[in-house]
Amino acid sequence: METITINLSGHYLITPGTRKLYKIFGFSFLSLGVLFLVFTIVEKEFDFTIFSVISNLFIGIYFLIIGFRLFEHKFDEYIKINDRQIIYKPHFFKKPKIVEVEDIREIIIAPLAINFKFDHDDLRMKLRWASYKTVRKTKEVIRTIASLKQIKVTG
Repeated sequence: METITINLSGHYLITPGTRKLYKIFGFSFLSLGVLFLVFTIVEKEFDFTIFSVISNLFIGIYFLIIGFRLFEHKFDEYIKINDRQIIYKPHFFKKPKIVEVEDIREIIIAPLAINFKFDHDDLRMKLRWASYKTVRKTKEVIRTIASLKQIKVTG
């Protein structure tokens, strides 16, 4: 069985048209920030315009990061499943958890989570931010692997 990757984070749902819109907003906010900076230097008024310059530059950089997909691979939340192991990365701060399929004693499927029971501990895969289609696909793949490896499935 080939490896199936299921993305749990929502940034894959952003369409190319939306990314273009983010780029346009980013360049617009950056140009407004530069314009306010030039205005501040020429007029020598540093009261409200400095806040406006800084906020426009930060908002523009934020939109450009989303539009150009910078740092996106570091924030992936995914499940990679094949017939030997399940790799689950629940959060962008945490390292992926690797589960060997042979070590699984029982699988409990809940509405928004999948629990793996081992001999000494448990692992809970939370699917709370994934779309309904992604949750169904994940559960189907887990059930097929469980039936192939003859693992008890509850739920």
